[in-house]
Amino acid sequence: MIALRNVTKKFETQVAVDNLSMELQTGELCMFVGESGCGKSTTLRMINRLIDADEGVIEINGKNIYDYNEVELRRSIGYVVQNTGLFPHMNVRENISIVPRLLKWNENKILDRAKELIDLVGLEVESYINKYPSELSGGEAQRIGVARALAADPDIILMDEPFGAVDPLNRANLQNEFMKIQKQLKKTVIFVTHDIDEAMKMGDKIAIMSKGKLEQFESPETILLSNNNFVRSFLGKETYIKILNRFQVREYMKKDIKKELCYKVNVDENLRDALAEMIEYGTEAMSVVENGKIKGTLWLNDIVNIFQKG
Repeated sequence: MIALRNVTKKFETQVAVDNLSMELQTGELCMFVGESGCGKSTTLRMINRLIDADEGVIEINGKNIYDYNEVELRRSIGYVVQNTGLFPHMNVRENISIVPRLLKWNENKILDRAKELIDLVGLEVESYINKYPSELSGGEAQRIGVARALAADPDIILMDEPFGAVDPLNRANLQNEFMKIQKQLKKTVIFVTHDIDEAMKMGDKIAIMSKGKLEQFESPETILLSNNNFVRSFLGKETYIKILNRFQVREYMKKDIKKELCYKVNVDENLRDALAEMIEYGTEAMSVVENGKIKGTLWLNDIVNIFQKG
């Protein structure tokens, strides 16, 4: 779907992206991580031609991006930024409708699409469709930013630290909401973040960059086993804990129910949160519940065994 081959970008004497080569498959969510100034956002902007590469080739569906009409290319790619980029003088419906209107969709189709997307990002349509950005919280504005990026049903979405300015609770909610959307829509996504926890939780693939170079590009599970010194240093000492965000309790619970235990955990909770609760309560086992009914038992040893397998 997206291929970069020996791509280099310089700003005067500063090399921002250095001989970058990678391929992202259709439907994959790739997280770009690394220190500030490592080339993550520059790579994003080269893909949708906001800036031009100095060397190398970028292809979408096997076609060089410079063989596409520049304006049409950008309209066909969803783009979400940290500050949402919503137009303050336009209400939610109008903000979402910008690209469909440029593509000359009829007004009934545009309105239906706006309503569909407001609902998709987890907001109540009638309450939000006529609100202005100044009436939205940070988390609500980011949801509308995601909705706008999806408006013309693009195959590719580029996200430049979209949740970076949101408080931790809303950020976790936005991550979960976007993962639900991605599971349903299977877009090809490149998502820039400084947060390795966010990358581990969300990504199918993780690209770790340093000083313009790609240090590693693999699945989160493979990244955790890396022998690359920079990668290991960047991940920090809690690398195995981070991977637990990716797994749900339902995947590791035992279904041989014997009795209801003192402490309970929801079947859809992730293992990192479940482990934290076990530590807090000082327990080695918790009853797993779904819709108020006991479905099984989660054991501390089964979580520990994940690490031993790694």
